[in-house]
Amino acid sequence: MAENICDELWEELGDAIARIVYESEEEYKEKGAVIYRKDGKLIMGNIVTGTEVELEELVPEEGFGEPVGSFHTHPAEFFGEEKHFIGLTGRRPSEQEIGFTPQDLMSAFLENNEFICVVGDGFTLHCLSGIRESRKTVKVGVFLDIIRERMELMQRICLEDAEKLGLNYCKRDIRQAVVDIARKEKGYLEP
Repeated sequence: MAENICDELWEELGDAIARIVYESEEEYKEKGAVIYRKDGKLIMGNIVTGTEVELEELVPEEGFGEPVGSFHTHPAEFFGEEKHFIGLTGRRPSEQEIGFTPQDLMSAFLENNEFICVVGDGFTLHCLSGIRESRKTVKVGVFLDIIRERMELMQRICLEDAEKLGLNYCKRDIRQAVVDIARKEKGYLEP
């Protein structure tokens, strides 16, 4: 049994996620999907492709199961050492930032997701869970203050924000799985 949503997502959809991350990096476009639960298993919906820094709203579709979350990529953050990334954001992300933009968090709360996952920050899978429960207990003012503050400071969501909202945070390095797909796609032999 998985200990957290990162583990569960990776166990059930890791191959699909690694492929989407590889394609996102190759195309330099955000990609994402709604995640559903059907018969106790996580299922990924149709993949949506956006621009290098934006993805249209992920809309649940009929027939996949109960929508429980979403996953998307931030390709501009895959290579945090490169100059184009620093230029795009104006600065390197701080250690307190956990991968989600204020818009990501707002969407998850508005859509009443149980979790939201993003891959960026050097091919790291970041997940926040407990959103439905948090919506029942968190004060709207606290949520809006966090969103406003991060937008004013041009920051991503921080670990302290997740804690204030009562959310669970986990992360997982998926670089090797993406590299393995890239090698296979490009016809490189294993070392």
